[in-house]
Amino acid sequence: MYVGRLCLVGVSKRGTLVAAYLLSSKTYFERDISIQGATAKVIPRKATAKLYPPELFYDCIEIINLGQRSTIVVGNGSHTDSVEKMISCQSNMGSLSQTSLRP
Repeated sequence: MYVGRLCLVGVSKRGTLVAAYLLSSKTYFERDISIQGATAKVIPRKATAKLYPPELFYDCIEIINLGQRSTIVVGNGSHTDSVEKMISCQSNMGSLSQTSLRP
């Protein structure tokens, strides 16, 4: 069975926040996920980077420090970075949700 990609966010039985990203591919299977600081990145396995287009490698989870609180972004493409930048630039989460929900 092929499940593709999954972006999961939830709460554990202990009440802590959980975020996960599952990478599954029949075509581009020579990729791994690397944790680098507060970011999880989809990266090529050794000696395969030149075989695949660069859009297949991206940040999939980012933890953003907002001073008194943190937030997390989970995505399956380069848009994860765009969302992180937008959140980082806006300190008022109310105006962020209004901006995000516009059609």
